[in-house]
Amino acid sequence: MLEVGIEKIAIWLPKNYISSKRLAEHRKITPFDPNRLGIKSLAVPNLEDTPESMALEATKLLLEKINLNNVGKIVIATESSKDLAIPISAFLHTKLKLPTTTEHYEIKFACIGGCYALQESLNWLRNNPDKYAIVVCTDIARYSQGSKAELTQGAGAVSLLLSRKPKISIAPKSTTFSEEDLTFSRPITSPYAIVDGRESIIPYIKAVTQVYRSLKSSERFEHIIIHVPFPSIVRTALLKILKEEKRGNELEKCLSSSLEYPSQTGNIYTGSIFLSLASLSEDKIQQDTPLALIGFGSGCCAKGFSCRLHTLENLVSLNQKFSERTELDGKEYDNLVYPII
Repeated sequence: MLEVGIEKIAIWLPKNYISSKRLAEHRKITPFDPNRLGIKSLAVPNLEDTPESMALEATKLLLEKINLNNVGKIVIATESSKDLAIPISAFLHTKLKLPTTTEHYEIKFACIGGCYALQESLNWLRNNPDKYAIVVCTDIARYSQGSKAELTQGAGAVSLLLSRKPKISIAPKSTTFSEEDLTFSRPITSPYAIVDGRESIIPYIKAVTQVYRSLKSSERFEHIIIHVPFPSIVRTALLKILKEEKRGNELEKCLSSSLEYPSQTGNIYTGSIFLSLASLSEDKIQQDTPLALIGFGSGCCAKGFSCRLHTLENLVSLNQKFSERTELDGKEYDNLVYPII
């Protein structure tokens, strides 16, 4: 069977950030425990940073040294699109000067949209193995000023190059769990997402656990990558999974460095799971390692993929190092994030 999967991951993040501690102080949240969420800092977009511009920059970084004539498909996953008719992919198709034969469209399903874009693109690639497929996840998370969820909001874009020469191969079969969940929404009548943070934890843990039970086979997954609303919830869900397998003492080994990037950005919605996957590059992972990839989207749905990590060498490209970002104070943050208030 033809082996396909992820050949390269490109990440574009805003140049600004605010530390979780500084934001908590600015909002007069006391006491503040940074370990409660597991987020060290939040990526903060400039006023000119949009889902479209971030998607474009991530994809330009991805396509360096790639023949654009070989790009046959590009799929956008986002819950931040401003146009209900024209997809962000149309903007990318024009700006990147892709061939007129390149198929493109946009998918929406909360944070799991990127996983559906991945699944559809891989299925297409198996029938078009001489082409590249691209998945782009781009979002700006935004909650009301002073809300508890504000301490999780991030921004950024992650672009995936899919090919028949994968550094991470992905099996054709995936598993799914879905049921109604109304704890999160982004109504078009409001600039802010609405979430019942405490209640939203319940469907998340239930869904990702059920998907993993369906996904696991005789093969043991050395690493399990799960969508990251905030790092501590991933730890909770993963510990539940590992305890069921009598592997509860392997939590840190299973996580490896997968939460390092998300802890520096906050939740970037559709791209969070792939940001976590890319974060594995910060560690020395043994080649040919079995890996589970589990996405989640409020609504709700979870989806699991069985993967094999062949190599991390030259897998990830970042537009900048985290240490090169500019730290904001509370007032500067408010001027960028809540400029009307």
